[in-house]
Amino acid sequence: MNKRQLRNTNQYVKEKEEIHEVVNDEDKFDFDNYLVQKLPKKLPIAVSATSTINTNLYCIRNRSIVINKKTLKAPLLYHYVTKKRIKSIKHKKDTLNDELYLKYHTKMEKEEKKMANIDKNLLFFQFDNYSEQLNTLNMLQENINTARKRKDEKLLVNGKGKHSHKKSFHGNQYVKAEEPLKVSKSKKQKTMCTNDNGNLMIINSLSNPFNDVFKKLTSITKINDLRNLEEINLKYKLTIFELEEFMEKFENLKKKESSLRNNEQNDESSDEEEDLTMKVADLKRKRLRKRCSKLGPIIKIKLNNSVIVIDPILPPKIIKLSDV
Repeated sequence: MNKRQLRNTNQYVKEKEEIHEVVNDEDKFDFDNYLVQKLPKKLPIAVSATSTINTNLYCIRNRSIVINKKTLKAPLLYHYVTKKRIKSIKHKKDTLNDELYLKYHTKMEKEEKKMANIDKNLLFFQFDNYSEQLNTLNMLQENINTARKRKDEKLLVNGKGKHSHKKSFHGNQYVKAEEPLKVSKSKKQKTMCTNDNGNLMIINSLSNPFNDVFKKLTSITKINDLRNLEEINLKYKLTIFELEEFMEKFENLKKKESSLRNNEQNDESSDEEEDLTMKVADLKRKRLRKRCSKLGPIIKIKLNNSVIVIDPILPPKIIKLSDV
């Protein structure tokens, strides 16, 4: 027979001892098992081919169905099998009294409260950590976009671009560009940035803001091959999706909690408004029913010449029948 317990105490002791290490350790996102087991939901899927599905429900109507070694034809779709009646089991009374477990129960309740507080603190720490990481990635993305805009404006002002005969904007006039942009090989520096689709790409630039996204991504997410651009793009998207999904779930949880609290307060206020219009006798009965549902009923024991009244709130008292 398995022992009854709320949670494994050995595991709780280990969690309590290693709580400082868990908080300080920067665990990275590992999407390798996730990518092997199933296909990511939020990523685009390319359609290779299409085919129609046969949805004719009457195609197997004339086929025979074998149930309990008997062949049945399709019109007889249901077959009821007779089951043996289960004999009623006589249960013996529990020889152990519940009072023997009260001390253990109160002790385990305290331990459960401690563990719940630890889990709550870990959840809030994870929320702060993920929100900080998401804000950093968004800020780096904005820096990349501003750097790209400045670069494009600089190319337009200087009249240099990919095409030699393309018109560029200079001041308040359009100027015809004659020569493409030339960058010496010694000054080229491979860095990372994101395009309009959200993919990371390698570009040639002299500025360093593009490297910050790659550094931040490698500190958050586990990347096996740093030279594989497809893996970097995929795990960059998955990291953003994971952070946004966690933040959305946390915000929804807070909204539900606040709505539950507001509903409880509104119920109490509505009861008070109804009490103002009720009669005194009806109000007494209503409050007595409410008190009995929470604390229990009033018990009256009738004796020969007296009645013992046991109230859950007031101390017990004896009333003589002659006084009534």
